[in-house]
Amino acid sequence: MSQKKTSLPSGVRDMHPSSLMLREHIITTLKRYFQRYSFMPLETPAIESLHTLMGKYGQEGDQLIFKILNSGDFRKRLTTDFLSVSSRSAVEQVAEKGLRYDLTLPLARYVAQHSGQLVFPFRRYQIQPVWRADRPQKGRYREFYQCDIDIVGSNSLFAEAEILALVHEVMQALGLKDCMILLNHRGIFQALATTMGIPNQEQMLCRILDKRDKVGDEKVIALLKEAGCTQHAIDAISWIFNPIPDNPQAQLFLLQEKLGNNPAGEKALEDLRVIYRYLNCFNLENRQLMFSPTLARGMDYYTGAIFEITSKASDIGSLAGGGRYDQLTEIFGLKDTSGVGISFGLERIYDLMLANNLFPLQVAITTQLLIIPMLQEAEKISIDYLVKSRQEGIITELFPYSHHLRKGLRYAQKQDIGWVAILGEEEISSHYISLKNMRKGVQKKCIFGEMINLLKEK
Repeated sequence: MSQKKTSLPSGVRDMHPSSLMLREHIITTLKRYFQRYSFMPLETPAIESLHTLMGKYGQEGDQLIFKILNSGDFRKRLTTDFLSVSSRSAVEQVAEKGLRYDLTLPLARYVAQHSGQLVFPFRRYQIQPVWRADRPQKGRYREFYQCDIDIVGSNSLFAEAEILALVHEVMQALGLKDCMILLNHRGIFQALATTMGIPNQEQMLCRILDKRDKVGDEKVIALLKEAGCTQHAIDAISWIFNPIPDNPQAQLFLLQEKLGNNPAGEKALEDLRVIYRYLNCFNLENRQLMFSPTLARGMDYYTGAIFEITSKASDIGSLAGGGRYDQLTEIFGLKDTSGVGISFGLERIYDLMLANNLFPLQVAITTQLLIIPMLQEAEKISIDYLVKSRQEGIITELFPYSHHLRKGLRYAQKQDIGWVAILGEEEISSHYISLKNMRKGVQKKCIFGEMINLLKEK
């Protein structure tokens, strides 16, 4: 019987030990800042009911949800008109559950379900994988980690400013100093739609403008015309396609000039003024914040300020994104509970840091000391040294007795282990250790305490 070649489905990847250590560095950094800002951890199941997931991400988002086929003989529940009904109705007959698409909707479900036990504002962070049946491409995977923070139960715009201040600190700590925070408000789209003479069509406008970074201005204008917008209507908002000043005061002045006579635009403008004012109180150095009137964020549940973090040095896409949502918990029965949050894309941050050599060198180091017993009689003392060196905080490994010193040294070289302790007949009789520096190729004799002190210094 011939064996089939094993392979992974497209859009997913194995993470090797060295890669996981680098990714853990990002997670550890994120957690440190999440906890510093008083966010508490939360986990929710990978599987949610489809009625929880469907209809919350827009039509395109619904198509990207991984549905889980019902167990057992699902065919018994099929209706006779299964092939003639809509795709959504057909899905409902064969699948009741799906893999979570993001971490925000499960949070809303959790808050509504446990509201009686929670203290508001509820501040949580969550680091778990999500799944999307998207077309795999650069920086876009079908399975990836999201790292979310949310403040639920507060209407204060200080929450937006606090989250953006955290984002700035995290990106600086990870070495991503050229990152730009793009800021917009969903009310801008209501004002734009009114200006174009197409009120109540801001969702359509949102979906089309959200494609701008991917397809460019000409294609966006063509899509607007396909959706029924006249050239006169498009000309009325042509200013959003021009370069926006990078000065916050100039940005606010531009908004006032273009949208200040519109109620939705005035509300958005006032929100942005307050957020800017709060951010100024944080005294952030090298803050790179820019108003972006075409920033849409594809999720239908956003209602207020929205933001994305991008890198000026890469076309990998957004590294993080989020915004204000006012009615998300209401769909699960909990009214008057506004929230705001942001999601960090762990894989994209990892790829960008790897491409730009931003990981600290010591993050990739695993074993610091390898002990090689050259005789069977040396194994007992070697194990004793192994235990004691680990107690001293040295990452230590024992290479099993094999008669072959060269084999052990080759293993240390391949694993990039910096130090090797050799215990042979001479070392056992003299109570010394032959300590070899693998990077410099030099070797010296020392007692156990000297070896530990040397390794701690290094």
